[in-house]
Order: sequence, then C-alpha cells, then structure tokens
Amino acid sequence: MWQKAEPAQRELIGAEVYSRIEVNRSGATIDVVATPQPCWTPFFERVIRLRATSGGKGKTVLAEVGVKLAAQQGSGD
Repeated sequence: MWQKAEPAQRELIGAEVYSRIEVNRSGATIDVVATPQPCWTPFFERVIRLRATSGGKGKTVLAEVGVKLAAQQGSGD
C-alpha cells in the first residue's frame, strides 16, 4: 500500500497514524521521534512489549511511546 501510494496519499497515511514526527541528524546517526495519534498508542505499546520480550536485535531500536526510532545511516533499512 505505502509503496504504491502517491506523495499526497502517503502524507494522509502518516497523519492518520502520527500526530508529530521529528527527525534529528547527528553525524552518521538519524534519530526519529514519532508521536502516534492517541488511538494508535496501544498498538505501539504492544509492538514495544513484543520487541522487548523477543530478545531479537535489529538495526531499528524501538524505545517508548512517543515512539523513538534510531537507525544508522546506510544500514539498508
């Protein structure tokens, strides 16, 4: 769905899920703080709990709802 969406459609999809997205770039690191809409908060809380209990390590690290995502540039994600 996302891949086939036009830019205006992507904007609407993003606004449906997130109330605010902040991006900070420092050297080779990109920090993204994405604050979900209130109706999406339980979903992200569940994703964070599942990720925390799965023991898996990925290139993207979920932190807390506000939802902070940190990824290294050039990691292929």
